[in-house]
Amino acid sequence: MSAYPDAMPRTRSEWIGSLAVVAAGTLACSVVCALVLDLATTPFNPAGHVGQTVVSAIVLWCAIVLLACVTNRLWLAGGLVLSLCVVVTATSRAKYGVRDEPLYPADLDFLWQPSFLRDVAPAGAVLLVGVAAAGIVAAAVLIGRRRQERTSS
Repeated sequence: MSAYPDAMPRTRSEWIGSLAVVAAGTLACSVVCALVLDLATTPFNPAGHVGQTVVSAIVLWCAIVLLACVTNRLWLAGGLVLSLCVVVTATSRAKYGVRDEPLYPADLDFLWQPSFLRDVAPAGAVLLVGVAAAGIVAAAVLIGRRRQERTSS
């Protein structure tokens, strides 16, 4: 933040306002990520398990804040977490379509068996999910850069 001293809050009310905007933005992003992950459930019914959605949103909020602290880029952190949620949701939906069961943490072992994954997953679906995830991250980076340019002007 030292590169943009004019963008730094100066008074206590500016600091509180900035923190409130960051907290609200990251919380909104975590709720969107939690709803994307809820799409992996069959049937999709987020109102049926509000408690789980709230806990998921809180955990995702912590992940977004932690990643934002590590990368020092709020938009990038939100985009990375959202793209990871899209990949997990698409993978879970695809597995549910093939085997009638959701994605389990033990399924991560299959990442080390690319020949098995190549046989199970259609190439078009893998490409579509990869392009969607890359698009989300790219959009987040572009939005962050535009916002940074506006604040530095």
